[in-house]
Amino acid sequence: MQNINPVSQKLLQFLPLPNVAGQTSNNYVYANRTSDQVDQFNFRVDHNFSPSQRVFVRGTRDTNTHHENDLFNQASGPSGIGQTLKAYLFALGDTWTITPNFVLQTNYGFAYQKNFQIPQNYTGFKASDYGFTNLDAQQQLPGLPFIGISGYANLSYATNTNRWEHYSHFLESTAVWQRGKHTLTFGDDGRLILEHQQSAGNGLGSLSFDTTLTNGPNVTSSAASNQSQFDAFGAFLLGNFTNATLSRQVLPAYDSWYHALYVQDDWRANSKLTMNFGLRYDIETGYAERHNRWADLDLTVANPLSTPSLPFTGGARYLGSDFPNRTWKTSYNKFAPRIGLAFQPVNKTVIRAGYGLLYLPTSQRFYGTGTLGYAQQTQTVYSSTSTPTATIANPFPNGVL
Repeated sequence: MQNINPVSQKLLQFLPLPNVAGQTSNNYVYANRTSDQVDQFNFRVDHNFSPSQRVFVRGTRDTNTHHENDLFNQASGPSGIGQTLKAYLFALGDTWTITPNFVLQTNYGFAYQKNFQIPQNYTGFKASDYGFTNLDAQQQLPGLPFIGISGYANLSYATNTNRWEHYSHFLESTAVWQRGKHTLTFGDDGRLILEHQQSAGNGLGSLSFDTTLTNGPNVTSSAASNQSQFDAFGAFLLGNFTNATLSRQVLPAYDSWYHALYVQDDWRANSKLTMNFGLRYDIETGYAERHNRWADLDLTVANPLSTPSLPFTGGARYLGSDFPNRTWKTSYNKFAPRIGLAFQPVNKTVIRAGYGLLYLPTSQRFYGTGTLGYAQQTQTVYSSTSTPTATIANPFPNGVL
């Protein structure tokens, strides 16, 4: 058949033939192979430099690899997917007994987690190898676009890929000082949190084929139920898609700081009463993007859709441009007092009571932030009354945003 589009012809290799005889639908059956491998390695070393100073170091490496085969139950096709989770933990601690009544404990910790969910149409494929003329230069990431044919299995796994990386640095130092009936505990807790979100929502592009352009004889009516899947496949063979989209967005990198100072006095007033008095002061910043490539909601900014008859405000403001460069304003008023007591009125009874005000850190993980103001989508759409001016070979002839 001379009218088969050359790109479609090359892509047919990724669609298996039926293996169930006598059926025109649900005619391919296979047992999809999945595999998982989990490995973990740990170590710890303790060393006493002197009777007054000891140090420990420990580390962990943890990996989890998941894989699902493609439609042919092969490992490398574009309809498969792989996921890799990897984590590294490291800690270093020093305990120094400065005097018999004064001990200083200092710890450093590092935590890293990587979670890459990568459909195989994002790995090892180049669009131009299959006849796409301009897609290599238009895609955000290289690979084979998502091809969806109504009534058929998808030729590639997904439109999106998720690539998250989380880093955390911790530095904490605590001193314990015994003075008579008082035990003073004071110190500092500092953290730096880094988030890299290198995900792409539709960075390869996606093309949909259905009956819109191949239904007949009346193109404005619905296709017969026993005909629609063939009409959709005919559109694919001709290279006449109904909808093509491609998204481009920044791949942001964020950082946030957390810092706290604390002090507590445990006072043993007598053999029957012990009281605790403490105060913690927390400072936590919002997230900042490395190059301010982000916008946030400002309820006070003028809205371009506002009219004299219906005035209202609210809209996007670019961070760092006459606007704070973090996701929220840093609060310097987080004072967290706490008080407690333990009282023994008689030998067999102890009464305990306490009160504390705690501020939970909000920036431990930072998911789903989006890329407001830094994402664009290009779309080519045809209706039943359209005359296609683009085919699968060049779905965005006017370029992409």
